Amino acid sequence: MRQFFKQVGLSIALLNVLVISAQGTFVEIDTKTYNLYMAKEWKQLLNYGHRAIKEGTDYYYLRTRVGIAAYELKKYYVASRHFAKALRFNEGDEVMQEYLYYSYTFTNRFEEANKLSKQFSAILLEKLKLKPIRPIDFIVIEGGTKLPDKSTYQSAITGSNTNSVNPAVYTQIGVGHSIKKRLSVFHALTYFGQSSYTGDLTQGQYYVKASIPFKNGWQISPAVHYLHQRIITETLPPPPLPGMPRLKPISTTSTSNIFVGALSLRKQFGIWNFGLSNTVSNMLSKNLLLHGASASCAPLGNNKMLLGGTYFLHTTDAYVSVAQSFIGSLQVQPFSRLQITFSYLNNTAQNIVEENGYLVNNAFDLTNWRAAILASYQLSSKWSVYATGQLEDKTEGISFYNYQYTILVAGIKITP
Repeated sequence: MRQFFKQVGLSIALLNVLVISAQGTFVEIDTKTYNLYMAKEWKQLLNYGHRAIKEGTDYYYLRTRVGIAAYELKKYYVASRHFAKALRFNEGDEVMQEYLYYSYTFTNRFEEANKLSKQFSAILLEKLKLKPIRPIDFIVIEGGTKLPDKSTYQSAITGSNTNSVNPAVYTQIGVGHSIKKRLSVFHALTYFGQSSYTGDLTQGQYYVKASIPFKNGWQISPAVHYLHQRIITETLPPPPLPGMPRLKPISTTSTSNIFVGALSLRKQFGIWNFGLSNTVSNMLSKNLLLHGASASCAPLGNNKMLLGGTYFLHTTDAYVSVAQSFIGSLQVQPFSRLQITFSYLNNTAQNIVEENGYLVNNAFDLTNWRAAILASYQLSSKWSVYATGQLEDKTEGISFYNYQYTILVAGIKITP
């Protein structure tokens, strides 16, 4: 019965274009696109097909030909839109399903590709060599440090100059997996440690994010980030009485728990991706609320170049204070195995939270700006490595002097 209604839907679509043919346009469009397709004149076919669609002609074979033209030109974002439309005309077309699946994977839209594969027949699953859902999709292991510049201060405890901030230690392990091809989940456990004139800090973190794809390029991603912070500080005791020995510094331990909740909504429109997000947290005894709006564009129609930007409106305690931040990024792919991303953060907000709650700045110090470069290289189908270098400009939160961090992080990603 379901197949019968599919055929009826396709027949109605063909009837519509036959009505168009009465106006003298369908035969010309169909003949021209067919001839361009057979001649493999992909660029001409793509341009001509787009004009025809814009002028109101739309049917199954036009979408398949234009989609394949975009695919052959490696404009996978454009191709995916046409293949998805073709599947609305003929839902069971396995050729279009295969093309759409690869268009999604070639643009890193893995959640949408997984969701689409739920519709595949056993023959198509075998052809694409798609394995059943595995317990683990990938594992990432990374580590790094934050190296401060030469800012020093006079320690009241030691009586000599010492570093105001010492190098930090950072390690993380993350795991991604899919649940019945309906959503993907990413977990990460993190350790961060650093000593400064305010005390010795150790911090354990747990982050979890779900990505849920819907129809027509929509995706929602809820996330939670928990941070347990422990700070040990030393203070000078009162001066001893005459004849009494000098007392040792007093050690004090304090702990705090920080919770971050985030929710983002994204929509793919051809080569454009738009997003809205909200993030809440309780950092530094304040209720923080961040509103975010983002946009990215693939001007070449694939991942050879991606331009993006995210704007944040950062508020504290029910809009008692409001600040703004912006992140711009450029991703290039010089060749298939290498991706390089450049980004720049301009910030006026205390304790900015980025990437759907993943990156949390919960220090007293203000980050003024950050310039970063990230390189990722695919060693094989199962192994890839990546590294990032960042320069971060900070303003200290008590004496308000300026200093900088050099941040170095490297990691490996394993796909079982």
